[in-house]
Amino acid sequence: MKINEFIELVKILDNKLTVMNESKIKVKYNGVTVMYIGPNQHQFNNDFSNFQSLGPILKENLFNLGRDLAATPPLERIDEKKYSLKLCEVFGGNNKEYINLDLINNRYMFNNKSQTHSFITSFTKSEIDMMPDEIRTMISYKILIPELVR
Repeated sequence: MKINEFIELVKILDNKLTVMNESKIKVKYNGVTVMYIGPNQHQFNNDFSNFQSLGPILKENLFNLGRDLAATPPLERIDEKKYSLKLCEVFGGNNKEYINLDLINNRYMFNNKSQTHSFITSFTKSEIDMMPDEIRTMISYKILIPELVR
């Protein structure tokens, strides 16, 4: 399980739950720590009286999410960064300055930055490394500039 996925699922359980991603993942209910997941695999603690005071369904669901995250190897918990590939300003682009992968025709093209079900506009480093030579050459010559997607 990814940390971001864990955070989203915890928020869905109860709006009084907050997650703090520090050296360890702390889950708080009304500002009081009820659980933490440590930086090492299987490092998990819910031995807090505040955890025991949660309702039975919330307690079970939160426990299961915490257990799943703790069981995930630490390096697999982190989402791989994604990048958009933008045409450098020298070439302009008339709002068609980002590399898109057209999933229907399985080809790369320049278009805007809007990702849809048919077009992918952000790519991981490993996906970029698998792109055709022409695109990677454009990156190496700074014709295409990787931008971190937030």
